[in-house]
Amino acid sequence: MNSVQLEVIHKAAAAFRGTKLLLGSLASLIALRLISLGLYPLSDNTESRYAEIARRMASSGDWITPRLSDNVVFWGKPPLSSWLSALSIEIFGVNEWAVRLPSAALALLITGMVWRWTRSRSERWATLSISLLWGSGVFFVAAGAVMTDMALAFAVTVSMYGFWWMLHGSSADRRRNGHLFFAGIGLGMLAKGPVAVVLIGMPVVLWAVWTRNLFRSVRLAPWLSGLSITALICLPWYAIAESRTPGFLAYFFIGEHWYRFTRPGWAGDLYGSAHVQPLGMIWVYLLAGMLPASLLAAGAALVRRYWQQPASASLLMQGEISYLWLFALSPALLFSMAHNVLWTYVLPATPALAVLAGSWLVRTVRPKFIAASVAMCMATTAAIFLAILAWQHAHGGINSAKGVISAFRSENPPQDQLTFVGPLMHSTAFYSAGKADSHKDLASAASSLSNGATQNIACLRGAQLAIHQKVWTQVPQALRQQMQLEGRYGDYFLVTMGDRVAPHPILDLSGSIGTGEKNSSNQRSSLVQDACAFDRAKS
Repeated sequence: MNSVQLEVIHKAAAAFRGTKLLLGSLASLIALRLISLGLYPLSDNTESRYAEIARRMASSGDWITPRLSDNVVFWGKPPLSSWLSALSIEIFGVNEWAVRLPSAALALLITGMVWRWTRSRSERWATLSISLLWGSGVFFVAAGAVMTDMALAFAVTVSMYGFWWMLHGSSADRRRNGHLFFAGIGLGMLAKGPVAVVLIGMPVVLWAVWTRNLFRSVRLAPWLSGLSITALICLPWYAIAESRTPGFLAYFFIGEHWYRFTRPGWAGDLYGSAHVQPLGMIWVYLLAGMLPASLLAAGAALVRRYWQQPASASLLMQGEISYLWLFALSPALLFSMAHNVLWTYVLPATPALAVLAGSWLVRTVRPKFIAASVAMCMATTAAIFLAILAWQHAHGGINSAKGVISAFRSENPPQDQLTFVGPLMHSTAFYSAGKADSHKDLASAASSLSNGATQNIACLRGAQLAIHQKVWTQVPQALRQQMQLEGRYGDYFLVTMGDRVAPHPILDLSGSIGTGEKNSSNQRSSLVQDACAFDRAKS
């Protein structure tokens, strides 16, 4: 056996060991993500909003109209992700794990498509690609978050996969892949609306024109049956939704898909503040979202130049690299001129970027080093995630009302009421099964307890409040001293209003509380009702 053969065997063995290392690391990372789905609270307001919509959908049986409350419909997004979370709730109950599971399932389906895209040409390429996919921060986080973006990324990937293999797969699979292309468009319309059509159509049309494949694409696409599939998937819901809640189509198509991206700080947003960012911020999100994999790619570029390694044959088909780059850059190109952007908007780009990075790294002459580096990327992602989980646990949750609700329930009978004071947070509704009593400030809470008769905070005597930190910072020190602080849980301070809070200007109840001993919840409620009833009589 000559030296050349020995070198080939040595490289093959190193590549095999590297593949085993990557698959083991990837399996551990995916297992961590799946296990973690129920280990931390839903965050406000994105996760908790869609979780509450799904909870109401499952409890009410109304699968057509997403709702934030009994009287507030949600026109902001189509219901695909909410349907999946509601179905999961029907099976596994109302909990974080159930509402997050669909995002993880969709992430695994995307992983399967990336694997299938590359596996027939190189198992090592496929392994590198899916490892880089899960090692990217944006994909790992979104794989366990309750939001619409993973459903959109899945739909876009289905279409892009179907279109490519319609043109380059076997003749026997051509029609099926063409149907996948059109099915992805329909699913995208149910996931997030017309933006899916743009994210699919823009790279496909540009690539077909650029590579002179336009007429071939038009000729091979199953237009009649494909468009029928698209229509059957999405049109029934849009029609029924408009009939149930007139005005939905106008708000959704014009407001959410034009004003949101062309008007900084769009005032017509019905469901929260617009996310105003500098123009081009989407490119920062794209680079940051692929961390730490993007750092590995930059480092590998320097190392490859230092190694001066010989050129090797690419595994990509003719025209595939341009197709993948257009696939990857379409979200950033689309949102480059938009002021209202979120970091999750880059998620549809991650499968293509992972395939491109994998196709480059698989050609290196140091497979063991590359495998160890990619495994280190996944370990870094896991370590950062575990650190965040530990921090959340130590601080009672990040942007969530779960901690304060759990603390209140552990010390009080089920019939007692906790009143929330501060900005509207949807986690209060989810964790209270829609029974949360929420008010923007202390005066509004007092008004509620008096049935609108007064805003005097004397009506809050003895009440138990969860005060958001934004309101807490505005509470005068003198008033804080009259509150019994039970603890801080995330963004909320759990307090019991004292028995001598801000003597009432008409009736001073300070002498009617008794001996100063802690009153029961029923006694406190009775005193509050008496004070508020007196206000109503005087008003």
